[in-house]
Amino acid sequence: MPAKGVTGDKIVTPRARLSFAHIFRPDTQGQYADGKYKCDLLFNETDDTEYQYGELKEKVKQGVTRLKRSALKTAREAFGKELKLSDITHPFRVGDEKDGQEAYEGMSFITARSKYKPDIADEKLNRIADEADLKSGDYVRVSLVPFTYVQGKKRGVSFRLGNIQRLAVGEALGGGSGGSAEADFDEVTVTASELDETAAFDDVTDDSDGDIGL
Repeated sequence: MPAKGVTGDKIVTPRARLSFAHIFRPDTQGQYADGKYKCDLLFNETDDTEYQYGELKEKVKQGVTRLKRSALKTAREAFGKELKLSDITHPFRVGDEKDGQEAYEGMSFITARSKYKPDIADEKLNRIADEADLKSGDYVRVSLVPFTYVQGKKRGVSFRLGNIQRLAVGEALGGGSGGSAEADFDEVTVTASELDETAAFDDVTDDSDGDIGL
């Protein structure tokens, strides 16, 4: 009888873009909250415009292949040597599944979770404790552990979230109003008289109705 739960060897991802990151505190709010630390990892295997050097794309493709082989090896230990990933539930998805998420277009991705908080470091292996220093949109590599599971009649393999290293800062994904301050505002020169806090309201006339409906 095949084993129901097998844990594989730790593996490190290739360069990935962080998305839907709940890595400083567990996800406890919203429709998909599960009380775990988790994140999506987006892999660009096709678009050369993201990379300065073409070989980086090949390294990402090779890294994703290693992830698939790791998951398959673990699944076969649990469910049989002739198994294919397509025979069970697995974590490898394509970005087109994420409707309305522009950052996912043309990407492949996985979701990794853990009940334990990941250790997070920067490029120089200095610890990152401030959420402002690592956000969705930044580029990372992540240690993962493949594991199998059985839920009723469903058999599957997934990845447990390990630790995270920031590789580069990227444009933020999600949250906020989007865009940049430079796109929304012009430069201004402030004189001493304009430092008066009431000056900004000098051209506001009184509304006799008094109620603006807010």
